[in-house]
Amino acid sequence: NGTANYTASKHAVLGLTKCAALENVRRNIRVNAVAPAVIDTGMGAGFASDLKLSMADFGRLHPIGRIGQPEEVAKAIYFLCTETSSYISGAELHINGGQHV
Repeated sequence: NGTANYTASKHAVLGLTKCAALENVRRNIRVNAVAPAVIDTGMGAGFASDLKLSMADFGRLHPIGRIGQPEEVAKAIYFLCTETSSYISGAELHINGGQHV
């Protein structure tokens, strides 16, 4: 169904994230990956359309019952840029409304 390339690229990003985090931690550079599920963007709408669903119906398939908003991803990225997350490096932050598949 065409997801092999997409899945392989996601795994590559995680491997690169972990390696870059290790290589740069002594320079006080933190590297993390942000992994959103379906977000209310053009790409998300494309996924819904492929499944012949409205965005609202697609959102109801998620455990949280809705599609994520771009602002929610932005806030998570902001968190990773603050001192509050100063001990986080090499991590993958899932922003997925409970959707883990």
